[in-house]
Amino acid sequence: MQRVNAQGEPLDDYAVATARRILNGDILPSLLVGGYFTPHTVLVPRRVLDQVGLYDETLGGTADTELWMRIVCENFSARFIPEKLAYYRIHDTNMSADTAHMLETQQRALDAIVTRYPHRVASALHELICEHQRVDRDSAWAREMIAAQQREIDALRRALNTRGVRLARARGGKMVAA
Repeated sequence: MQRVNAQGEPLDDYAVATARRILNGDILPSLLVGGYFTPHTVLVPRRVLDQVGLYDETLGGTADTELWMRIVCENFSARFIPEKLAYYRIHDTNMSADTAHMLETQQRALDAIVTRYPHRVASALHELICEHQRVDRDSAWAREMIAAQQREIDALRRALNTRGVRLARARGGKMVAA
């Protein structure tokens, strides 16, 4: 999906492929934290809709996400295609621009899913917590590596400075000898 402005010009390089880690199979954990693909990019077999039902039209802007959650809660798997096959126009009157509406319908959608599929949601929540812990560990490691690199950079700067070599910023943030 390519997000475009009101004139049809590309807005950014957003890609569903980078929006979430899990794109295939059971995507319930990803859906619980919010929708990340638009309904016009999804194909659902009629037999699946016959089993789980159609959109809950009372949910407005989150009706699609609630439907996707019901589908995966009924043990149907998602299959992701990485190509951008559709455009999503962003403009002032998008339903998703109404934050109050989106938050209210998202809460109602989550309440409905928790009520109907409590064990599936509990399992997905466990996966989300584990993912959060993994990201937190990775972030801590990255912060440690950045701090270690900064110490090395500072030591190199001091060493160059004691030899009378001054560094000045050049275009693009690259350092060059002055």
